[in-house]
Amino acid sequence: FLHLDLAAITQALAGSKAYSHLYQVGDYFFESGFAPIYDSDGEVIGVLGIEAGADFFKVLSSFKRTLIGTFILSLLVVLVLGVVFYNLTTHVRRMEEAVIKTSALQAMGEMVATICHEIRNPLGIIKGTSERLRSKYDQADDELFDFIPEEVDRLNDILTGYLEFASSEPKKKERIDIIPLVTSTVDQLRRPFSKENIEIQLNAGENLPLLSLNPGGIRQVLINLLMNAKDAIKQDGLIKISLRSEKEFVELSVEDNGKGISRQELKQIFNPFFSTKAKGSGLGLYVVKKIVEEHDGKIGVERKAERGTKVRVRFPVRSARPSTDLS
Repeated sequence: FLHLDLAAITQALAGSKAYSHLYQVGDYFFESGFAPIYDSDGEVIGVLGIEAGADFFKVLSSFKRTLIGTFILSLLVVLVLGVVFYNLTTHVRRMEEAVIKTSALQAMGEMVATICHEIRNPLGIIKGTSERLRSKYDQADDELFDFIPEEVDRLNDILTGYLEFASSEPKKKERIDIIPLVTSTVDQLRRPFSKENIEIQLNAGENLPLLSLNPGGIRQVLINLLMNAKDAIKQDGLIKISLRSEKEFVELSVEDNGKGISRQELKQIFNPFFSTKAKGSGLGLYVVKKIVEEHDGKIGVERKAERGTKVRVRFPVRSARPSTDLS
């Protein structure tokens, strides 16, 4: 062996595995393999040599490839199982969160219904009292006596919207012109907004197609969006409202020049109970989204370049599948 495979044995003595060249004896082909043998101190004390037919080494090589392939396959299986387990865990966690939110929303809905019913009674008394005061003091032209019933009606509309939110019954829709609905709602809010030096500009457009809408729901959408814009502005600002028709939908947009919204907040604003206000309920935009979807509409929120926020709501002229992804 030293004579035939001196180079390979020398390499093995140096600590590396080595192989001889393929050689022929008669009709058979042979090959030798050499591996170092170490003592407890890691020093090479000998060489193990194996001589066998070439086919044997082919089997060893094939077995090695099989082991490597099996290892890679097992690793892939483990990775796939890990991904599946992660997805299942995430799905279960989301389902748990959804159940918690559903339970909370159900409890909130029952509470809202109770509170709204309780508030409506004193509102009726306040409105009736203002009418009696008008008659008693004969002040038919005093704006104060108009302001009280108007504000009572506005609060009553808000309560009606939240009662509809708490109810699971389908809302009645009718073919209406959205322009008078938006105009009357904006006119109701001009006076209280003007006290904070907030101007509302309305560009209602012309000749918009009739839409299948629930008037109370759309009024609630606009009121919630305007109140959010007012809270963002605080004082001294401008809110622009526009209505326009484009292809198969009518777009209602509400734009303010308030403090704006962060990218992180933008991802969560439609989640129930999420609010950026210290005393906010976190239901305003959730209710808006829910009503828009009930009308097969789309809603989207845009961050302005410098400051401010723009909300776009699109109602289809014909019924369409609901979505909240507004490009």
